[in-house]
Amino acid sequence: KDAPANGHLTFQLLKGSDLWLHVEGKPGSHVGIRQQKEKEIDRETLLDAATLALYFSKARAFADTAHEVIYTTRNCVHRIKGAPKGEVSVSKHKTIRLKIDPARLERLKSTT
Repeated sequence: KDAPANGHLTFQLLKGSDLWLHVEGKPGSHVGIRQQKEKEIDRETLLDAATLALYFSKARAFADTAHEVIYTTRNCVHRIKGAPKGEVSVSKHKTIRLKIDPARLERLKSTT
């Protein structure tokens, strides 16, 4: 939920083929999805992760507005030399545009 935690998740916990997500252009948490060998990440898991990225970002203040969440494999996320902690550069990303779905968010918040 802060720059050191984002760095730890992105560069120490996630492996190169894991999926990394972040709300485009807004401060917020990095979100990761572990990639299982030879298994594609399904759309529902991607939407769950994108919802969490939105919820734990400054975009949450504008919940009625759709926002873009970028996602890519972890090996396409790089530290920026000299930049503040938590700032990264991203290459070869895709974008998903969504609003926070209250029912999905409540389901995610209720799981442990």
